[in-house]
Amino acid sequence: MRFLLGLYLVWLGLHSGAAGLATAVVVLVLAWVSDALDGPLARRDPSGRRTWIGDHDLEADLTVGAGVWSYQTLAGLIPTGIGVAYGAISVAALWHFDSTALAWGLQALPYASMIWNALRFVPTYGLLLLLHVVLVLVLTWPRFIRYSVPEFLRGMRDLLRAGDTSRHKHRDPH
Repeated sequence: MRFLLGLYLVWLGLHSGAAGLATAVVVLVLAWVSDALDGPLARRDPSGRRTWIGDHDLEADLTVGAGVWSYQTLAGLIPTGIGVAYGAISVAALWHFDSTALAWGLQALPYASMIWNALRFVPTYGLLLLLHVVLVLVLTWPRFIRYSVPEFLRGMRDLLRAGDTSRHKHRDPH
């Protein structure tokens, strides 16, 4: 569902522009709700089996993040040059580093800018986004602090160490 919602956001940017901002916010909230529900539902499966959909959860998340960024760029809410540059840098960084933590971090700017733009232009919908974020944090706080934050920090540390190791490998020992 999130994959399709991400693609819909791109279509919305092409066909509705900034006039579609309220709809884009609703689509984003739907994507966030489905993301918040799929983890707990998957953990309730007594067999604990992995599925193709579960194995591609991050790709679905990235599609939504890219859809949000593309929507804002196509709608003129983000300057085209900045939108294209951030998109290209993000794709290149993900391709090069293949890091889940980096993928999580790269989604922050599209979501933060969407909240900002929604608060500026459709304030009620911007508040809806903020309310959703606060509600999810409150409801998932123990898991967020115990698992998500340490996993993200560990992934970023590993990414930085890998970059540091890469620089040292290319130095001339003489």
